[in-house]
Amino acid sequence: MGANYYDTSSNPVGSSSSSFYFNWLVENKISYTTTLNNSHNLSAVLVQSAQKETMKGNYVEATDYPNDFIQSVTGGTVNKGSSEITQWSLASYLARVQYSYQGRYMASAAIRADGSSRFGKNNRWGYFPSASAAWRISDENFFREANALSFVSDLKLRASYGATGNFQIGNYEHLATVTSDNYILGSGDGTLVPGYKPDNIRNDDLTWEKTSMVNIGLDLQMFRGLLGLTVEFYNSNTTDMLLDTPVPLITGNGSARMNVGKVNNRGWEIQLTSQKSLTKELSYSFNANFATNRNEVKELAGGQTEMIKEGSVAHAYYITRVGKPIGSYYLLVQDGIFENEEQLKQYPHFDNTEVGDFRFVDVDGDGILDLDKDRAIVGNYMPDFTYGFGGTISYRDFDLGFSFQGVYGNEILNLNKRYIDNMEGNVNGTTVALKRWRSPENPGNGKVNRANRKTTGYNGRTSTWHLEDGSYLRLQNISLGYTLPHTLTERFHIQKLRAYLSAQNLFTWTNYSGYNPEVSRRPSDALTPGEDYGTYPLAKVFTFGLNITF
Repeated sequence: MGANYYDTSSNPVGSSSSSFYFNWLVENKISYTTTLNNSHNLSAVLVQSAQKETMKGNYVEATDYPNDFIQSVTGGTVNKGSSEITQWSLASYLARVQYSYQGRYMASAAIRADGSSRFGKNNRWGYFPSASAAWRISDENFFREANALSFVSDLKLRASYGATGNFQIGNYEHLATVTSDNYILGSGDGTLVPGYKPDNIRNDDLTWEKTSMVNIGLDLQMFRGLLGLTVEFYNSNTTDMLLDTPVPLITGNGSARMNVGKVNNRGWEIQLTSQKSLTKELSYSFNANFATNRNEVKELAGGQTEMIKEGSVAHAYYITRVGKPIGSYYLLVQDGIFENEEQLKQYPHFDNTEVGDFRFVDVDGDGILDLDKDRAIVGNYMPDFTYGFGGTISYRDFDLGFSFQGVYGNEILNLNKRYIDNMEGNVNGTTVALKRWRSPENPGNGKVNRANRKTTGYNGRTSTWHLEDGSYLRLQNISLGYTLPHTLTERFHIQKLRAYLSAQNLFTWTNYSGYNPEVSRRPSDALTPGEDYGTYPLAKVFTFGLNITF
């Protein structure tokens, strides 16, 4: 087969493509600002904007070139081509008023209206109000007079409410579009006739995805900047989510873009800062952050309680269920392997399972394994918390900067294991194969199935075997710099010259077996997050540079 392939003459192919984007934006703004009695500050603004983008693209392909030297499409036989024109437009209006009194009391209110061509004719406009208020407690007389709080240099309490809209979908997903397809007509001899078929379901009610959020925060500065603390709590609700939703096949489509349900996100964000000059030559600054987010589906459209979708491969299932996080993994639960005949007889198993194959959990407890009924929610891509820290240290003319970033508690669906760790010998495997089952006397680590050329026991079925902990800590950046003394640079009329060496993505500490634990193969589909199906590894980047100021 391989020899026949290499002996076959190739047919040179030439192609030409072009894309043209034209985006225009017009904004008009009227602003007003006044100060009354040196204490009351008032400002107002009105904004009107309009935006439109047009994209034109062409593609043409030709074959049957007489040789490889002709480099024009017309030198061959043109057999394929396409062209497209797409447009979208957005109209917006904004009104905002801001007020402050002596820097102690601050308030703001705004309303904006946006109209998008991407939505149905019944719901193209969205209206999004917002309001905020803040109180600088540290400027109050009673606070200044409290000697016990003299170490506090600034204390501010704030709260806000705001609504935003999302229109990031395709340009024509609200229309009943058609696409090209072939038909068999005539005497039934199998001749294909080009034609068109429906490609999308019309939805005149498709509208903005809306997110409303309440935020309460506290800003605190102590010991003249030595320690700073910011604490925030947020609670947001997203309604009318723009999701690619499964629909009955009788419609002619497997899915359609719809406004679906309600999702709640809430959590805490905490940030610490510290900076100080220890001596005239030594100083530092430090920052750290910690954040949590809890995601919960509150409701789905049409009274549904759950939606199940496949990922990039068959039987890589996700479920969005009311009361659970969006896009949870919905898989068979792998519970080791059958190490001997006694275990195989004792536990429920599939008819084609043999000793050395995976053992799956009978989730519904009926004593019979079923590929659909015995799936379970086994995790999701959302972490328990995220964190980071970094800072700079300066000593004389040297400076050292660093930043770390981490994630804890999320799971990754590593679909690469379906190939490189399937024990079928059809591709190069990893050292996981050294821990496989070999015999009842040598069962390996009790978790890796036997080597085999025939896929028995559903060992290749996507299950918790393919789930891995995605926690990691990464040294994102580290840099070392040296600034030449001014007495040297002024001779060349240079105010400042700094040489530096930096490295990015230098180390990542993780138990994840893939290239990069920061994955999402399908970022455009919120219902199927967290896949690693060939994620490209992060590159280590080393940079040497000069910063020169004249």
